[in-house]
Amino acid sequence: MKAKVVIWLLCIAAVLAWTGMAAAQTSPTTPKVQLPSGEMVWDLSGDWDAFVENYGDYARFGMYPQVYRITHTTTASTFTGIRVKYNPSPSTGRAGSPSLRGELDKNGFKDVWTIDGSGQPWPSKGQISEDGKKIVIDNEQNGRVTLTRSGDRTPLVGRWRLVAFQREYQATGEREYPMGGTATGYILFLPEGRMAVVITGEGRKPPITDEDRVGLFKSLVAYTGPYRVDGAKWITTVEVAANPAAVGTEQARAFEISGNRLQEMTAWAAQPDNRLARFVITYERAK
Repeated sequence: MKAKVVIWLLCIAAVLAWTGMAAAQTSPTTPKVQLPSGEMVWDLSGDWDAFVENYGDYARFGMYPQVYRITHTTTASTFTGIRVKYNPSPSTGRAGSPSLRGELDKNGFKDVWTIDGSGQPWPSKGQISEDGKKIVIDNEQNGRVTLTRSGDRTPLVGRWRLVAFQREYQATGEREYPMGGTATGYILFLPEGRMAVVITGEGRKPPITDEDRVGLFKSLVAYTGPYRVDGAKWITTVEVAANPAAVGTEQARAFEISGNRLQEMTAWAAQPDNRLARFVITYERAK
């Protein structure tokens, strides 16, 4: 029962703190193939992590992660995509239903169509990143989908319990505990590509005054959203946050796993005293 409560809290966590981008090794570049015409185009074949954002008349369907399986007919440079799983309610779209279709040329997309859950195609604009690992397709009327080549999530999947929350200073290697020595929390990674984290500082008590509530806000770290793995970092697209500016941003974390320990590192950043520091957060796998 306690585990279910923790997972629920993680999923509804609504505060984002201590963000930062982390540099790490990257996964292989998406390959290119040569058409009979001699043109070189991206080979989009395979499974892509998809983050679907609905807006306009479709805003009621919300944002959610999906997986699109693309089949690329290189002899004609055309491609099609299907949904690997069912869209979450209330969004329509069955597993195996069409999601994309289009044609490629040497500059990227010659044309591309997104296909909604009812089977309606929408002419769209698409852009492929320079390394071929990220695609953004927007029909500019009611929806956008961001596709990424994801690494292996398996080592991260599961529930991890907080062991230590530390701030490390680059110049000296000194570490301190900004959340106290007995901070508590969990981070959860689901196999379908969603994560959530909640961490609470030491000595929290039920609030009585507004000042107490402000203090509790400062001693809480929590956010949730779909994630992908790129080499030795995970990247979360934040869906829920107390700070509206954080919603939709990407938060990257370098990580290392040794045995049953997971260590998360933010990027080095200047502190109020101008010293460079980063957060080093250590977890152990929960049973």
